[in-house]
Amino acid sequence: MVIGIIENGETVWLKTFGKANLAKNIEANEQTLFRKASVTKMFVALSVLQLVEQGKLNLQDKLAFLAPEIVFENPWEKNNPIRLVHLLEHTTGWQDTKLAEATYPDSADLTLATALSLFAKNRTSRWVPGSRFSYSNIGSAIAARIVEKVTGTTFASYVQQHWFNRLNMPTATFFQPENETLATPYMQQQAQPYWHLPYRPAGSINSSAKELLNLVHFLLKRGEFDHQTLLSQSSIDRMELPMSNLGTSAGITDGTLWQIIPVDINR
Repeated sequence: MVIGIIENGETVWLKTFGKANLAKNIEANEQTLFRKASVTKMFVALSVLQLVEQGKLNLQDKLAFLAPEIVFENPWEKNNPIRLVHLLEHTTGWQDTKLAEATYPDSADLTLATALSLFAKNRTSRWVPGSRFSYSNIGSAIAARIVEKVTGTTFASYVQQHWFNRLNMPTATFFQPENETLATPYMQQQAQPYWHLPYRPAGSINSSAKELLNLVHFLLKRGEFDHQTLLSQSSIDRMELPMSNLGTSAGITDGTLWQIIPVDINR
């Protein structure tokens, strides 16, 4: 485990605890990489908003227009089409990924386009898009695919160039590191193999806590890092304010563009 604390815009404490690998007795340190899971989705939102600022995308763009090859079913498509904003705010009405989808074999070398062509039956809107929130890794993956189509590069390459490099995250990666810098995952004290997700943009980033603190600095400074503006403050504000569900129309302003995590306050 690694914990970092930022106070008044400065990193004031960064502390490591425990082992990165028990069998090899490797201590965790500031360079230890950890799987960031769904924090990865934040880079999908940031990338889309960056392209929105450049006039290359609009949150109201229709999915059928942006990526006509993506198969999905929306009974309300004529009057209530699925839009880019629904992919980011989890309001498509789709279910989340199935077990077979998340654990698809041979995912290490799978392209995002190929991965998205495999499980089209899991993309059916169960209610009018934009009316209800329902967490779905698939939406984030498709939004990342749209980034690929607009920019002509892989999503991993785009994030490397426009975010990892500019946020000083040199060891962050969407792929399995070649050395032993990645903390070994365990289940019931048993080491687990690396999990290659077919939808990498939904949860595959590995990075150190020290690197991730740079992302926190960027967010606290509302789009600025190392005296450079990487995204406008209005885009950061937009990322933190969902607008495509019934709750927001009723005045609820809590939540984020990339993920909402329910919390049981009784536990």
